[in-house]
Amino acid sequence: ILRVPTLLPFRDFPVIDRNFAPLWTLYTRETSSDATQQELLWGTMRYRRQNDGARYWSVFPLAQYESRPRQDTLEWNCLKGLFGYTRKAGRRSLRLLYFLSIPLDRHDAERLD
Repeated sequence: ILRVPTLLPFRDFPVIDRNFAPLWTLYTRETSSDATQQELLWGTMRYRRQNDGARYWSVFPLAQYESRPRQDTLEWNCLKGLFGYTRKAGRRSLRLLYFLSIPLDRHDAERLD
């Protein structure tokens, strides 16, 4: 884990690190064997990349994007779901006003009639 900036001039104590470090940490980068995750400004901006090709990024509350190629999934949202797009297993839909889901595929639209 990389945290920037480190404001304590003395050794990190576990209690202080666990309880107070998130308050003054502006940027965090965590790397593991299967993923890399970065946060900026207390989680306002996030980015995650996994070794299987999955990607996720968000700028709270403006936009969010998630892609999982192995599962054939793509999703993006604006304003936390005010409008968005979803593709799962080849089926596509558009979302409006947080809860209205409009299918974009012909065979799904025919079922609604």
